Parts: sequence; structure tokens; C-alpha cells
Amino acid sequence: MSSLANTFGAIEIGSAVAVFLFGVITLQAYVYFNDYDDDHIVFRGAIAFIWLLELGLTVTVLYEVYRITIVLFGAPNIDAMSHPALGAIVIIGAFISTTIHIFFSYRLWTIIPKPYNSVAVFIVVAAITRFVITVWTGVKEIQSKVYKIFLEDVQPWILALLAIGAVIDFIIAFGMLWYFLKRRGKSIQRMPRMIDRVIALTSSTGLLTCIVTLSVLILYRTMPHNLIFFAVYASLSKLYTNSLLTTLNARPSRKDGASNPGPAAVSVEVVRKRDRFAPTSHSSSSASPYNNAISIAMKTTTECKNDDSSF
Repeated sequence: MSSLANTFGAIEIGSAVAVFLFGVITLQAYVYFNDYDDDHIVFRGAIAFIWLLELGLTVTVLYEVYRITIVLFGAPNIDAMSHPALGAIVIIGAFISTTIHIFFSYRLWTIIPKPYNSVAVFIVVAAITRFVITVWTGVKEIQSKVYKIFLEDVQPWILALLAIGAVIDFIIAFGMLWYFLKRRGKSIQRMPRMIDRVIALTSSTGLLTCIVTLSVLILYRTMPHNLIFFAVYASLSKLYTNSLLTTLNARPSRKDGASNPGPAAVSVEVVRKRDRFAPTSHSSSSASPYNNAISIAMKTTTECKNDDSSF
């Protein structure tokens, strides 16, 4: 049974979560551009593009909340009206999620040995298929005159795009986790702690998007007549972006290498200094006018190694 509370009230709560996650994305993007200025311009441009899309998505969500709570305040049957901003949210989210899925497919292609890396091709095909379905759904939502009828007409397509997204997220999380577990076994002794940290970050962020996608799928399947599922879906793209930025920022940067010295090379130099307390008599041949002082010079050599893929 739909009501104002579980339809547009849920969207208002979801918008607050979306704004919070956008703040986290902005912070992570700042860290990325500040610490990884040697990354390829394609990747840095992609991050900037995704951040701009997230900004547009956040503004669109807030506009829809403003329209519902201010412009349409007190209007009866809000769910029977058209809500084109919700369609725009779906389309922008499709661009974000597809870009990130293709990025992770590239990562899997470069770090997983052949022939297993062919799973990246499947991810790209599935991501493009999901993108087409999602954009088509968003366009239909913009064109729809009655939102309630729209939800009933596109129910199979919404189920399909959510299911495809969950499968893609699971494959990406499993592939990244498998790679880091394998790399951990071949790492030298000082590396496992960092690898454990990256495993935790990768598995948690990758699996988180998969769990949230499944949650949206279950919510829509069990409660298709309210907008609780859409309130969660509005934040899904931001979880994708946080997953990407968390993975990028977990790498060792040049600044980390400069502040964490590696093995030190020690050279010892013997410096002869005149002892002011040495006897001045030249008659004593056994007394030496010099004492030996040891000077230790330390050189630090830092070696930074990234994984098998280049950014």
C-alpha cells in the first residue's frame, strides 16, 4: 500500500544520504588528485568526469525533493503526476555505473592471467547491455505522464537491470579479491600488512555495491508500488564512485614512498682528528697525536612498486 511516507517521503530521506555520500566522494577525489598526480591523464579525466556527473546527480535529487515538498506541496495524488527528474536521475546514474564497470573490467583484464581475464569482456558486454536498458527506462520515465502507470509498465526491465548490476558487482569483487589473495602469497615479508588492508578495502567496497543492488532488487520485487527502492537506488551510483576512489587511493603514492624510507645503506668512515689532550713531546714514539673517530653516514633508498596494471 503506497502512501506519501513510503513514496516521496522515502526519496527525501534518500536525498540526505546521497548528499552525505557526495561529500565523501568529493573528499576522496581531492585526495586522489593531490596524491596521484602522476596517473595517466585518461584516468584523471575520467575521475573528473565522474565527479561532475555526481554533482549533477546530487543537484537533480535535491531538485526533485524541492519540487515535491515546495512546488507540489498539498497537491493530491502526487504519485499520479509525472516526475521527469526521477528519469534524469536514472540516466545520470547509468553513465556513472557503466563508466566504473568498464574501469574495473580493464583492471581485471590487466591483472588476471589468461584465459581467465576474458571475464572482463563479459563484464563490458553486460555493462553496456545494462546501460542501454537503464537509459531506455529513464527516457520512458521522463516521457511518462503518470508515474504509477510507468512503474507497472517497466517492471520486468527494472528487474533485469538490477539483476545484471548485481552479477557484474559480484564478478568484480570476486576477481579483485582473488588477485590480491594470490599476490599476497608471493609478496615479501614487509608487504602482507598493506595487502591485507587493500583486500579489506576492495572486498568491502565491491561487495557493498553488490549487496545494495540486491537490496534494491528485493525491495522493488516485494514493494513495487512505493519508492523505497528508488530512495536506495539514488545512492547506488555514489557507492560505485566511492568503490572506485577507494581502490585508487589504496595504492602507495609517491608521497607515501617519500615519507616511508626503505632499507638503509650504511657506510662507515674513519676520520682522524687531532686530540688536544695528546702529548706534545716528540720524544715518545709510542704516543700517537691522533685518535680515531668513527663517522656513520646513512643513505636511504626507496623503491615503490605498483601492481601489474598501469594507471
